[in-house]
Amino acid sequence: MQVSITLKDLEPFTQYFIFVAARTIKGTGPSIQLPFLTDEAEPSVPPYNLTFINASDSSAWLQWRPSPRPNGIVHIYSFQIMENSSQSIFFQNISGARTEGKLTNLDPFKTYVASVSAFTKAGNGNQFSNTIQFTTDESAPDSVQNMRCVATSWQSILVQWDPPARPNGKITQYVLIFQNVATFVLATDYAYTFRDLLSNTTYNFSIQAANSAGKGKEDRCNATTKSEE
Repeated sequence: MQVSITLKDLEPFTQYFIFVAARTIKGTGPSIQLPFLTDEAEPSVPPYNLTFINASDSSAWLQWRPSPRPNGIVHIYSFQIMENSSQSIFFQNISGARTEGKLTNLDPFKTYVASVSAFTKAGNGNQFSNTIQFTTDESAPDSVQNMRCVATSWQSILVQWDPPARPNGKITQYVLIFQNVATFVLATDYAYTFRDLLSNTTYNFSIQAANSAGKGKEDRCNATTKSEE
C-alpha cells in the first residue's frame, strides 16, 4: 500500500496545504489537512532600479527596488563596486531588508560603478541589478611631495615640489607662505623663486596644495642664502 507521494514543480518558499483522506469501496473517509512550506531558494530575479541619490567625499547613498521573486527572506544586499580608473572590484554588504543604504570607505574624487544582489539563505543565484555610475566629492589634498629649498644666489632661493600623491580632486593652486605672506602659484607650476633676500640668511617656507574642497596639509623647508662675493 502506497503511503507517500512526491509533489513536483512547486514554487520555493510557498505555503501549500494537502488534504489527505482514506478511501475504500465504501467511500471516502474524513480528510486531514497537512500544511507545509517549501524551502527557500536563490532569487529568481535580482533587485532592480538601483539609483544613485548623493555622495560625499567618502560615501554614497543608494536606493533600489527589491526583487519581485526573492524565493525566500532576503538577509543581505551585497554591492559589487568597481573603481573606474584602477578597475579594482570589491564588495560591501548591507544587512536586512532595507531598500536604501550607504556605501562607505570610498576614496575622494573617484568614479565608481556599482550593482546590487539579494541573498537569501540559499544564495544570490549570481543575479545582479542594473549598474550605476557615480563620482565621490573632492576632499582636501594630501601634502605636496619632495619639497626642497635651494639657494641660487646671495639674494634668491628656489622652492620646488612635486604634486601630492593623492590630490583628492583637481588641484587649483599652490599656496606658498613666506614671512606670513601668501604667494599663489598655478596648479601647473612646481617651482617658485623668492628674490631680493638678504645674504647669508636662513629663510623658512611652507606650501599647501589646494582644490575646491580646501587646502591640504602643510609642508616646510628652509634654506640659507649664499654669502656675498
